[in-house]
Amino acid sequence: FMEDAHSKKSTLFDAVASLFKSKRLLIIQVISMFTFFASALAAWKMLSYTLDTATPVVVILTGSMLPEYRRGDVLLIDNRFHAIQIADIVVYNIPGRNIPIVHRVHVIHNPGTEEESRFLTKGDNNQVHDQQLYQQGQYFLNRDNIYGSSIAYAPFFGMFTIWTTDYPWLRYLILGVMGLFILTGKE
Repeated sequence: FMEDAHSKKSTLFDAVASLFKSKRLLIIQVISMFTFFASALAAWKMLSYTLDTATPVVVILTGSMLPEYRRGDVLLIDNRFHAIQIADIVVYNIPGRNIPIVHRVHVIHNPGTEEESRFLTKGDNNQVHDQQLYQQGQYFLNRDNIYGSSIAYAPFFGMFTIWTTDYPWLRYLILGVMGLFILTGKE
């Protein structure tokens, strides 16, 4: 068993060492790594454009939407062709805050055109409406504050995001391992 572990470690070391000996192979692998990340960014931008929202995918970070949604659930957000109604799950942001909030619409003031309507939200598991989360003096959300409504969700798919936020060293470890695998991969 010890020889097998030593053999695997030696093989990985040899792959990394040979990578740096061949500049051509190193350049190809670095380009492959950038292509991987550029593809992920392009997919995000295409999804943002298609769903007409800056935030097409959101991870629920708290238990404020229990029992329907749990911490770590991922929501797909759509902002096209949909008039917001009472009971819709929306994602909104308040200027000056950098984390979107996922809550349900409870009250709509001035229903009619979307531009004139004002929305009051509340987490399903919260006792009070979200006015304490809004900016000082703000009692309702404008349509501009809302990124869109939830159209689908995947349970617990966002736990990876939560873990890497709670433990930043894990994010760097995973990125390092991914980069190592990309760099040591063969043509």
